[in-house]
Amino acid sequence: MVTKEASRLDRSLTSNNSYNEQEDALWLWVLKSFYSAMKGCLQFLWEQPGQLRHIQWTPLQSTIRMAMLTMVVVMLLIVFLATVDSAFSYLLARVLRRTP
Repeated sequence: MVTKEASRLDRSLTSNNSYNEQEDALWLWVLKSFYSAMKGCLQFLWEQPGQLRHIQWTPLQSTIRMAMLTMVVVMLLIVFLATVDSAFSYLLARVLRRTP
């Protein structure tokens, strides 16, 4: 009788230990993954100043002209979309106010 109880207790402790080992393995995997990701990010940031030297930068005047062109196009799109929105709102209001 005692041996059956002892073996059952031993099995329950073994199963609890394996669960704890799985839980520990999960935390270890999470920490290793986080370390690996942070190492890769830091390496990427460390290499960036060297990469910036290889970029062919556009002249300042060209950059300013392109920025102004972008702003004008965005403003025109805003005006166009606002006009279309107002037209649809007006048409929808007229259709809904009509009585059959």
